[in-house]
Amino acid sequence: MSKLRKTVTAVALFALLAMIPGCPNENDDNRPIWLYEGDKLITEWRLGKIDNLDAAFEWMAGNAVNNQTYRILLGENEEHNIRYIKSSSVNNRTGVTIILEGKGKERILTLSSGYDLFDIDGNIKFVLGNNITLNRGGVLYQEARDWK
Repeated sequence: MSKLRKTVTAVALFALLAMIPGCPNENDDNRPIWLYEGDKLITEWRLGKIDNLDAAFEWMAGNAVNNQTYRILLGENEEHNIRYIKSSSVNNRTGVTIILEGKGKERILTLSSGYDLFDIDGNIKFVLGNNITLNRGGVLYQEARDWK
């Protein structure tokens, strides 16, 4: 292969790689949500992108593992109906902790109808972290029980 052809091939390859979007990370301010399993950022899954709170909980319902912490960072305000978080919400796993935080500044979760934003099975540890405000609703912790 000639030197010119090698150079053109290398430049074309570099240009192609530059067009491929990088792996999303916490510094991507345009994302609406970040879901972490331990320290690992979860970006996409079999049903599509994790781009809202419902998608993050759907991912955990099919993929959560025992004794793991899941951290959800909200990048924008959201409105929701009540979210029941029980054994099936975390792939029927034990020792699961879910931490919900706002990214960079205060994020507001607003209840669209009902009384509580979250109804939590006592078998799951649910933590409201920094920069989260619940509007028109709270968190209801139920006694630990075996409900599916």
